[in-house]
Amino acid sequence: MKDDDSHAAGTDDGIYKLGGFNQLMGFRIVERGEGFLKGEIDLQPYHMNKAKFTHGGVYAAVLDSACTGSGLYCPYPGRIRKCSTLSLTVNYVGMSKSGKLHIESRVTRSGRTIYSSVGEVYDDQGNLCAHAIGTFKYMRGSDDPKGVPMDPE
Repeated sequence: MKDDDSHAAGTDDGIYKLGGFNQLMGFRIVERGEGFLKGEIDLQPYHMNKAKFTHGGVYAAVLDSACTGSGLYCPYPGRIRKCSTLSLTVNYVGMSKSGKLHIESRVTRSGRTIYSSVGEVYDDQGNLCAHAIGTFKYMRGSDDPKGVPMDPE
C-alpha cells in the first residue's frame, strides 16, 4: 500500500496514527503494508549532536518506531494493533549531517504473540547509517490481524 500525505505526522486515515514522540521527531510513513514499513525524517538542527552529526538517539528512535510499525499493519478502519519492544539492538555504521533519513523495516519472523523485525537507516546518498534487529510483543488483542478499536481522542 502506497501512503500519501495522510500519514504525515499527527494525521490518521484509520490505518495508523503516529504518536506524539514520532510527531516531535518529524518521522513520517511514506509506504506501508503487511510486514513492512518505509519512513523518512527531514533532519533539523535539533537532531544533531555536538559534533554536528545526527544524534545516535535519533537513529535508535526511528528504528524502534519503524521496526514496531512493520509488524502492526491493520487495514481495518477504526482499529489498530499495538505492541511493546522486548529487545532492540542498534548498530551505528555511518554518519549523516543534513537532508533526509530514509528508514526501511520488515518483519523477519512472526509468531502468535511475538514478532521480530529488522530495520535500516540510510542518508540521501544511500549510505547505511544504522541498522537494528528487534523483538516485539503484541499487546492484548493485537495478535489478531483485525487489532483492537482505536482509543478515542
